[in-house]
Amino acid sequence: MALVTDLVVAGIDDMKGAVEWAMAEVIQNPPVMQKAQEEIQEAIGTERLLRPSDVPGLPYMHAILKEVLRLHPTGPLGVPHFNPKEAVLAGYKIPKESTVLINIWAIGRDPKHWLDPEDFRPERFQGTEIKVVGQEAQLEMIPFSAGRRMCPGHPVAVRFIPFAVASLIHAFDWSLPPDQNSVDLMEKGGTIASKLASELTAVASPRLSCKSLYE
Repeated sequence: MALVTDLVVAGIDDMKGAVEWAMAEVIQNPPVMQKAQEEIQEAIGTERLLRPSDVPGLPYMHAILKEVLRLHPTGPLGVPHFNPKEAVLAGYKIPKESTVLINIWAIGRDPKHWLDPEDFRPERFQGTEIKVVGQEAQLEMIPFSAGRRMCPGHPVAVRFIPFAVASLIHAFDWSLPPDQNSVDLMEKGGTIASKLASELTAVASPRLSCKSLYE
């Protein structure tokens, strides 16, 4: 029961954090929000709420998901790995019984693979085959780690996060409070998950009719 509880709580907390990062970046970049809203409006209009079945037809939303996970992987160092025997990786000898951490955060910001890696640009993924699930031939970003030890929750995350974010920006316009000029994107340290250091505060204005929201 304790193991199941840990898995459920970790999954909910990580996905909540990813949605918060996505909303923070989208609010900080109004052209991205406008482009995503236009894509959703073209696909389903404004007469009803978004449905999970609509999300596969929103490629720009999936580009936003990839860019969020590139910049803000939910587990920046993944989970600790342990090698029972000595191993050699890329010419480096790893003594047996070592605790190994993979810097997923740095991989997603490596200037060797990413142009302007600190910028939030979902467009960089449009027209590419880059996936969020690391494969042997494609390891530019591995937000869920890779191989046999990758995060088992990734199928849920890649469905829930774009649906949650798309639902929020479809139903509402988002802006900063009058006394705030930008979103604080500082990260909170001390935990295994990547979280905003400051609570995200934003103003929501309805885009859909009340009838649409309650149907």
